[in-house]
Amino acid sequence: MPSATAGSGFVITCSGVDAGRTALLFCGRNMSALPWKPGNLSTMCMWPGQGRILRCGTFDTGGQAGTCNGSFSLDFNTFMRDHPGLVGPDPWSWQWSVGRFELQAWYRDPQAVTHGMLSTALSFETCNSNAPVCTPLVPSLIAIQPGSFVMGSDVALGYPYFPEHGYSGAPAHPVTITYPYWIGETEVTAEEYASIMGTRGSAGGLPGHPVVAVGWQEARAYCSGLNVQMEAQGLVPPGYEYRLPTEAEWEYAARAGTTTEYCTGTTLDCGEANIYKSLHSGVECVGYELWHSNPVRQYPPNAWGLYGILDNAAEWCLDTAAPYTAAAAVDPFVTGPGLRVHRGGAFAMPSSISRSAARIAWPEWFMSYNGLRVVLAPKREP
Repeated sequence: MPSATAGSGFVITCSGVDAGRTALLFCGRNMSALPWKPGNLSTMCMWPGQGRILRCGTFDTGGQAGTCNGSFSLDFNTFMRDHPGLVGPDPWSWQWSVGRFELQAWYRDPQAVTHGMLSTALSFETCNSNAPVCTPLVPSLIAIQPGSFVMGSDVALGYPYFPEHGYSGAPAHPVTITYPYWIGETEVTAEEYASIMGTRGSAGGLPGHPVVAVGWQEARAYCSGLNVQMEAQGLVPPGYEYRLPTEAEWEYAARAGTTTEYCTGTTLDCGEANIYKSLHSGVECVGYELWHSNPVRQYPPNAWGLYGILDNAAEWCLDTAAPYTAAAAVDPFVTGPGLRVHRGGAFAMPSSISRSAARIAWPEWFMSYNGLRVVLAPKREP
């Protein structure tokens, strides 16, 4: 297993490659499978600016010339121990030691169109026993590292950015999240919801689709039930719980490092999300009679691996709705009675509501197109 204390023993091997070739191993995060170059069938998963962060080594594949029995190996623990400066002063600090790593190999192939080939990418989780959270990761959760971002937006409201329903995303302001947490890779599906609540939501839900028509209290009840299940399996660290995300947790994860109005860029079109209308193209994506949810992985994820963050079902947050201020905030969370916030677009919403900063506030009983996405994060009492 990857370990900060073992020092060695987690060995990654690439085999079945051309013998006697030069090979490289790249290590990073946030795989984005894209064609490498025209005329080459390989897919590059580690892209500069998205996933690739460092070169883990240069190798000779060895083997018998003219065959595909070449191979090479890397002891990842040894590499991390011996190269701390490549990923920061302490490669086994929380920021790097808990979460998902990806690796991909490149090796020289003179016969290929681009004179090189790429291996299948490998993904694995790491954990440091000294980190704030060290527990087996639930596969459907994405690890989010602490960090800072600009929350909200000062974009002029009007076409194609209609005003929000009651609460503005302005002013934009700096926010720091000081703790690590995990967030659902997808919205909670109808069958996941039914496994705890005994119903697929007030609207009924298709398998693999997000649960919809869920009120805020129902969403919280689901999280409580999930928490009981996970605690019984030892999957809830001390001081943490499964719950709805705060607005800050949601937006930080939704933006995934972007500063544009959408995590996809400056616009959102029908081919990118399950929304009823793109205000950028002026096209109705589907007619009223065809408004409905889609399977949770219908469209590509954002850069941090979250599916459906722009569309499908609107997602309840834990906060009470309140105006922003321009002041910098640390781990913001608004408590008390009042309207509750939901985030993200939905199949019955236009593209303006899919913006990372867009906010809508409704009473707790409001259902309609609302669903939920869970986090495993420090305990919070609304």
